[in-house]
Amino acid sequence: MANLYENSTSAFADSDAEWTVEVSDINTVLIGQIFNVGLVGKNEKFNLSSIKLGLAKNGTPTGDLTVEIWSVTSYTTSTMVLNEKLCSGSIAFADIGAVGWYLCNNFTGNTVLEASTSYAIVLNHMETLTAANYLTIYSGSYGGGQRLAYYSIDGGVIWKEQMYDDFPGGTEDLAFQIYGTTYTTGSASYDNYNNTIAKAGAGADTTSKSLANISLYVQSAESVLNVRTKKNWTDAYAALNEDVKYIVDEIISSLAAIKVINYNMAGYTSRLEAEGMKLTLMNEAEKYIAELKDVDIQKWMAAVT
Repeated sequence: MANLYENSTSAFADSDAEWTVEVSDINTVLIGQIFNVGLVGKNEKFNLSSIKLGLAKNGTPTGDLTVEIWSVTSYTTSTMVLNEKLCSGSIAFADIGAVGWYLCNNFTGNTVLEASTSYAIVLNHMETLTAANYLTIYSGSYGGGQRLAYYSIDGGVIWKEQMYDDFPGGTEDLAFQIYGTTYTTGSASYDNYNNTIAKAGAGADTTSKSLANISLYVQSAESVLNVRTKKNWTDAYAALNEDVKYIVDEIISSLAAIKVINYNMAGYTSRLEAEGMKLTLMNEAEKYIAELKDVDIQKWMAAVT
């Protein structure tokens, strides 16, 4: 189940707090909104699942509102510099009606947003809107009224503070809600997500690499390791010295990566490649599990300072 992570408060009742997108040059205008993971919601890594925006449709405009998430190089109260587009989705104008929250949940790829990190929502469309057929984008207040909304009229090269004359709302934030799923393991002291993704390789299925799925794979691998070695490494991990603890990570990420590969092998060059990767990972995991079964090694690892 998706959780609400970051959000502004809506201003649907305020007729001034809106951007009426109806001018002839709106097709060249991008609207951006900075959000910071942890500013309002939980400060933890999560997998983006959907975004809701405060919108309303007037008349019968055609086309889609494109919703993108970008990584951010820097931002101030007057401008922002974007780095890389992480994903893109859309909301069809046909699905928008009276003022309310409208959902974008068709993002491409598997987008992981990091804790304590800034990102930008970017809104765009390539359709013609008119004075009779247009979209209203509602604003809100985010993070104590920081007002981190921007616009660009050159395709996103230069961003300016949201003071565009045709947007009567002035310096406002977008009305937005961001939802996602959390990466969790039995031990909060370590995160094998990136190791698992790296070991599964470029051919791994997007769904299998989601935070929710890898959370399950890692927790399963932790249980396997604990049972096979007759020691609860999940609980013991935090107390281990940095110089010896990563052998536990190697085992868990290898076992989890096998499950990622096994989920769907269609993305690999051949089934033989996928099976070969699984065999290599299993041999590596078994080698280290054999070492951690040794009671003397367990005692030595616990004693290392």
